[in-house]
Amino acid sequence: MTKDFNLAKALPYALVLVMLLSITTVPVVGAASDAAIVEVKHFDNDDTTSAESMDQWTHRPIEELFTSLSCSPCMSNSEPVINQYHDDYRDEPSVPFTWIAFHQTNGGDGDDPLAIQASKDRYSFYSVVGTPDGEFDGGFVSSQDHIAAMDESGARSVANTQLEVYQEWMGDGWRFEVNLTYGGDDDFFPIISGSLTDTLDYSVYLFVIEDDVLAYSSQEGMEVITHNVHRATVIDDDQGSLAIDETYTVVADWSIPETVVMSGGGEVPIHPVNAANISVVAVVYDRDDNAQGSTPNAKQGLPRAINSATPKSTAYDMQNDIPVVTETIESLKGNDAELMVFFDDEQGISGAQVVWNTAWIDDSGAKQTGDWNIDDMEIKGDEICDENGVCYSYGNAAATATIPVSEGKEINYQVMFTDGAHISNNTDVQTFAGTSLDAMGDAGGNWILWVAGGGGLFVMMILGFFVVWARMPYQGTW
Repeated sequence: MTKDFNLAKALPYALVLVMLLSITTVPVVGAASDAAIVEVKHFDNDDTTSAESMDQWTHRPIEELFTSLSCSPCMSNSEPVINQYHDDYRDEPSVPFTWIAFHQTNGGDGDDPLAIQASKDRYSFYSVVGTPDGEFDGGFVSSQDHIAAMDESGARSVANTQLEVYQEWMGDGWRFEVNLTYGGDDDFFPIISGSLTDTLDYSVYLFVIEDDVLAYSSQEGMEVITHNVHRATVIDDDQGSLAIDETYTVVADWSIPETVVMSGGGEVPIHPVNAANISVVAVVYDRDDNAQGSTPNAKQGLPRAINSATPKSTAYDMQNDIPVVTETIESLKGNDAELMVFFDDEQGISGAQVVWNTAWIDDSGAKQTGDWNIDDMEIKGDEICDENGVCYSYGNAAATATIPVSEGKEINYQVMFTDGAHISNNTDVQTFAGTSLDAMGDAGGNWILWVAGGGGLFVMMILGFFVVWARMPYQGTW
């Protein structure tokens, strides 16, 4: 049976459903009504940014950027350049490079709210004398020229490794897994190395980062968006040796702490973390590699990074599709905001969470936001099981969650999810339909009239087709 035939057969059922929904629709007169407010969002998953050719690179280079939101040259020079570089490549499927921002208290008022002690420790490791500073591939190049230094680092000769990293939400925190496989060194010569066996003396690090962080910059005099902020070092200098084709695996757990030690030594509540924007960067350093690049201030005596990885780069390297959300349905029912999302992934979906907060207008007229909450979503679909009968994910998956609605407050949310191959992804921040402060203000409830009128009929038509489609037998490939 073809898909075209199924859609044709579904048409009369969809029309009947629309007619029934139209008959039972009651005009909505306020945000607290029990009538459903539905919005369907469609996502185009084919729109990706094409990276320029980096075919000559031997590995994924890494930049460890030392910066500060109170530092004048950081905010006027380094931050704009790295932010543009980040924007140019953030959607590139291959993830050609990685970078981490270690915030410091240098310059100006010295009051960067993201400058934790763990970031200062990394600063001291490289004996950095000021910000901004970029340490590429473990100090192979020390430069503020992000683009040229990344290219020089990426093209250099290194020992061959395969580096994978996975992350999965476990209910109260993340579980990270790092797999390192040594593939040999093309430049290995027994006479020069003093050894008859080609082995890799490695050091593995695992850094937790958060993207799109909103934080106050005293240099700018306002809150700014900053990227890839270092939140924790989960694996710190894990050393060992590997023979060719040998693999080392290490697992670590991490939960968002309530407090952190700042670079000044005081313990304070952690700057609010959006769990949906959390990722990890795994880095392998070769303890026998002390090569120096073109810059005169390359860090001597430190091991150089020979590869780096993120969960998304791992998905690309393993030729696994990254799971995506194809549609969302948002419904306001009384004091509940009901969310339903639908996924597309051949490996099925093993877990999903909604990450949400609220926003409101305070007495001064300023917009305030609450901390991010994490709620597990209920997943339904066709169970996918292994050869031993152990079921690990759901095909044709849909996940639902309910968020409490507070009068006069906006709900912002993201969905983060993991598939059966332990590949994770998340959606962008969305404002739940009907809760927007702008819509409830100047719009004067126009969104209500839209739903009650022709717009609502259009949505019900889409919903009618979708409900019928969702009931069709699964036609996946697993």
